[in-house]
Amino acid sequence: MQRILLVDDDQNILNALRRELAGAYEVETFVSPQEALRHAAGTEFALVVSDYRMPDMDGVTFLENFGQMQPDAVRLILSGEADMDALIKAINVTHLYRFLTKPWDETDLKSNIQQGLDYREAILENRRVAKAYRQRFGTPPQEQERKLYRVLLVFPDKNAATAMSHELTHSANEGLYGAMSYEMTRRPSYGGHDFQLEVNSLTSPLEALDYLKNNPCDLVVADVSMPEMNGVAFFSKLRQAGADSACILVGESLDMPTLTDAINQVHIDSFIRRTWSGYELKFTVMRALRYRDLLLDNRTLANRLREQAGSTENPD
Repeated sequence: MQRILLVDDDQNILNALRRELAGAYEVETFVSPQEALRHAAGTEFALVVSDYRMPDMDGVTFLENFGQMQPDAVRLILSGEADMDALIKAINVTHLYRFLTKPWDETDLKSNIQQGLDYREAILENRRVAKAYRQRFGTPPQEQERKLYRVLLVFPDKNAATAMSHELTHSANEGLYGAMSYEMTRRPSYGGHDFQLEVNSLTSPLEALDYLKNNPCDLVVADVSMPEMNGVAFFSKLRQAGADSACILVGESLDMPTLTDAINQVHIDSFIRRTWSGYELKFTVMRALRYRDLLLDNRTLANRLREQAGSTENPD
């Protein structure tokens, strides 16, 4: 039975959640995020659900600390209150899987928890099988040598796209990519060489969707405000089409429903404001690409090993 952690400063909320989830999962509850963190140092959880507004530590800070100890645990926020900056931080720092509101719907809550657990199991299984592939066949050349990433910018404002493209491709900044990559992974990026970005831009989300059908990209960066559809709707259509690009949303002012959809429907990798700094932009792009690489490479190798096992079991 999978173990899940519930953290909320209201004991009545925890009692209600436990009643609804007990039996299907092994449930542990804490009213104190600090106590929950101390407990998590020695107990593994598959999923954690945290309130946002708590007196001693907000939910995003709690999940950030929890994620450093247990990066494979799925993270959800269940809250009646959360400010915009907090949710943006949750997207950018904690890899938040879902944001759910109080009062919650029991069916919706259980569905999102089970989806999160299924998502985690798929990632862990791909990692396990990919590790077996590498142990048997070694590291594939594309993992060692890939240095070029294709990026598509979707901005109605051509000047904004030009400024971002220049920042991402300017040769004077290339060394920073490797420094940031090493800071995150403690190993040189791709054999010690800095990677490069091939950046293209379009002003129309409809044109971008058509372009991506035949020109898959590693990363897509889109403005929130676009005339044909907003950035969240654009990314939603991109996901529905089966694209596995990393997705970064750019904007200044968002309403809560739009930001919630960006988390729950699109699962965007990051959100940055239009007033980005060069360091913030490059760090966000690098982090999104690295995270996508880890998931995609493991999935690819896992599928390859499964296909080989299948062909061995069922020879023509």
